[in-house]
Amino acid sequence: MNYLVGDKYCFACGPQNPVGLHLKIIEEEGRVYSIFSLPPKYQGYPDRIHGGIITTVLDEMLVWVCYPLGYEVITAEIKVRFKKPLIPEKEYKVTGKVIRERGKIIEAETWIEDEEAGIIAKAEGKMWKVKEVK
Repeated sequence: MNYLVGDKYCFACGPQNPVGLHLKIIEEEGRVYSIFSLPPKYQGYPDRIHGGIITTVLDEMLVWVCYPLGYEVITAEIKVRFKKPLIPEKEYKVTGKVIRERGKIIEAETWIEDEEAGIIAKAEGKMWKVKEVK
């Protein structure tokens, strides 16, 4: 298990971004994941994390799951499904995995879950290869 390294000021994973989410991404067995909790400053409605922040977390994992394949990517398409609310200051796990690779596109999926409620939100994405990193 190892921590992947990204831009130190990335809003989602950058440890030096003072307003960032500070996700610590871990690669394990062909997947990537992060255990995280978000403060109320990221809520939309009271006691509900904003859907745009949830989408950011899911999108970040779609990008990170492509690094072990040897590619830097950008999101070409993302489809998000919200199933249950994400509660501030509660611990969640977000996981991502690659579905298939075709030409310049990597298709991947990611989901946020907790032990009690199961899947909170999930996303499918098409990631555009912009640079080989291996």
